[in-house]
Parts: sequence; structure tokens; C-alpha cells
Amino acid sequence: MKNGLRSTTRWTRSLDIRNTEADTKRTFTDNASLNLTYNHKGGLSIPLPFMETVNLQNSMDISATFTFSNQKTLQRRGNVEKFAEMDRRQSWVFQPEFSYQFSRNINGAAWFMYSETKSKMPTRISRDFGVKVNIRIRG
Repeated sequence: MKNGLRSTTRWTRSLDIRNTEADTKRTFTDNASLNLTYNHKGGLSIPLPFMETVNLQNSMDISATFTFSNQKTLQRRGNVEKFAEMDRRQSWVFQPEFSYQFSRNINGAAWFMYSETKSKMPTRISRDFGVKVNIRIRG
């Protein structure tokens, strides 16, 4: 897309069937994800007295990812016609991230993740946060 903006969309659907002598299980799965990323590159020139001018190239990425998943498991035993629902799980995750590269030797990132999972058990909410800093030292 224009101006350093990119997007990715992904959707999958699957059906897994497991047959044994005693029972049959069917697992239906739907997954969807959307990712938006913005990239900006720039530079900075610093004139130093009695030395060469120092050119620093930097890059900034801002992204946000949303993921959704829905899974249902059905099972029947023996010669029974109908399938019974054994498990149902629905979850979604939202994760924004900011990363910055200041020259080739210094970069870092910060991100946050919020997720919810609903099933036959109580709803589970999860929050996570992270910061990463890399400084490359060469000798």
C-alpha cells in the first residue's frame, strides 16, 4: 500500500475427522487474522568538529495484529446417529507493537497483548507486555 502501510489478511477453515472402532470425532476449526503495519525510514546527520559528519539511519515500525479462532469438537459413540458436542472454544487476541531501530547497532521494541478465551470453562483473560532493547557491541 501507499506510504509504508501494509496489511495482511488470512483465513483458514479445517475439518479433522478421527474414526476408531469405538467412536468418531469431528473437529471444526476457523481461524482469521488481520495485520496492519506502518514503516517509516529516515536519517539524521550530525556534524562533528574536527571529524567527519556522522550519518545515522533509523527505522520505525508500528503494527497491530488481531487474531480470532473458533473450534468445536463433536463425538459419537458406536452406532448412534447424532453427534454430541464435546468441546467448544472461541478466542481472540489483539497485539499492538512498536519497534525502533536507531542505527545498525541499537534497536528496541515494545508490545502489548490482550486475549480472551471462552470455552465450557470460565472465560480466561490474559494480558502481557514486553520491552526489548538490543545494543550490538563489536570489538
